[in-house]
Amino acid sequence: IVRGDKERGGYVGVYMLKYSPDGKRLAFMAGKGEKKIMVVDESEGEEFDMIFWPQWSHDGSAVAYGAEIGDKHFIVVGDKRLEAITLGNLGALLFIPLALALTLK
Repeated sequence: IVRGDKERGGYVGVYMLKYSPDGKRLAFMAGKGEKKIMVVDESEGEEFDMIFWPQWSHDGSAVAYGAEIGDKHFIVVGDKRLEAITLGNLGALLFIPLALALTLK
């Protein structure tokens, strides 16, 4: 991957390139040996067996995605992860305003 004058490498495949809404930031999933990582700008996230559905927040401040390690499933937002029961029927991730999220409880 080359962005501007900076080159990143050593990945076993690069997938799901996503620019932030303002086009200034880049996120992508990359293979790192047998594992997958999300790379946001210059920062590599933690290693997972699989990563799904990366999505930027509307303001471009965070990337959310689904992930798996063995039989455990997670929703990751930025550098925080929440263990999920299953991702089986989850079709995609969406950021929604907090006020709307609170009304959906």
